[in-house]
Amino acid sequence: MIGDLAARKAALDPKASFIVQAPAGSGKTGLLVYRMLTLLATVDKPQQVLAITFTRKATAEMRERLLELMHYANNGEFSSNPFEQQGIELASAVLIQSEKHSWHLLDAPHQLQILTIDAFCAKLTASMPWLSRLGDRPRTTDQADKHYAAAIEQLFGELLENDSVIVEPLITVMLELDFNYNKGRQLFSSMLAKRDQWLRHLLRGDLGSMRDQLEQAWQNIVDAQIGLMFEILPQSTIDELCLLAVYASANLVPKDGVTSPLAVFKHYVEGDSLTVEHWRALAHVLLTGTNFRKRVDKRLGFEAKTANTNRMHGVLKEFSDDWELLSSLNEIKTLPDASFQDVDWQQLVALEKVLKSLAGLLQLRFRATGECDHSEVTQRANFALQELDHPTDLGLR
Repeated sequence: MIGDLAARKAALDPKASFIVQAPAGSGKTGLLVYRMLTLLATVDKPQQVLAITFTRKATAEMRERLLELMHYANNGEFSSNPFEQQGIELASAVLIQSEKHSWHLLDAPHQLQILTIDAFCAKLTASMPWLSRLGDRPRTTDQADKHYAAAIEQLFGELLENDSVIVEPLITVMLELDFNYNKGRQLFSSMLAKRDQWLRHLLRGDLGSMRDQLEQAWQNIVDAQIGLMFEILPQSTIDELCLLAVYASANLVPKDGVTSPLAVFKHYVEGDSLTVEHWRALAHVLLTGTNFRKRVDKRLGFEAKTANTNRMHGVLKEFSDDWELLSSLNEIKTLPDASFQDVDWQQLVALEKVLKSLAGLLQLRFRATGECDHSEVTQRANFALQELDHPTDLGLR
């Protein structure tokens, strides 16, 4: 308890920054309120202190607690609870500062800057409508699907314009989707809803210059998942699975020109490093759909009533209720190759062009309707602030 009190007091130091991690109900919000009171007692204007939260409920709770403590202090009340008394004392210092600078904080509590992230971004864009390129502040909606749908239909309309620069890349993307327009709508709508996660990367420059970075990111994902498999399975079990896969691959022949994933084990030698292709092949043997197989047969390269087939059945029986392994194997099935094939890269470049065009159409839709989503406001706020080494007036403020 003493260590906790020391940490709480240290977190109120206005000259230092802190990350506070604690379980629910431990008083993190109260600590944040106390830190805000501490900061308010040191500034010339209450607007110089900003608290940002995720939800409106949290902002209302913080504002209520802060004003409650200030009213207690204004009425000269005391508390037998040491933590609450500390808050009253901090609030008293704020009232002294308020009187000194004529804030009239109790009469004008709107000066307290306690905002959600969305509200803060909206405030930034309203302060600099030209720099944010958002213009007159639009209405923000939680139901932006209709705007996404309108932008997507306008994009599909480009297919009717033979001279449109977006036609060729759009055809490339749609061919990958078998020209299933419903699937395309779902894909594009989900991407628009999450464009704050990808648009800033695409706007930095040509996607081609990012190929090495993207391949390294894919490699990191692959390495992490494969590393998890080595944590779940003992090395002896992995070795046995590889030997069984080698046996099965030797019994398989391509059917109708289709090669089994197990073909990767045809040239495997015990002790070789396992690639993502090897792990996908093992997942192919162990799983049917998203569940463990119960039995294997000659279609997978396991001849009936052989020692290796019996060993494989024993492994499957052992794994039958291992849900952690099942989940990891299903993840393995979806892992990408460690590097892009040229055809994959061409599709990605085409998708980049389509998504940029789609984002532009969505912005035009927002301007035409005077309405936008929260993601647009956040992106425009970041645009108005720009980079720290070239700050705008708003950024400096």
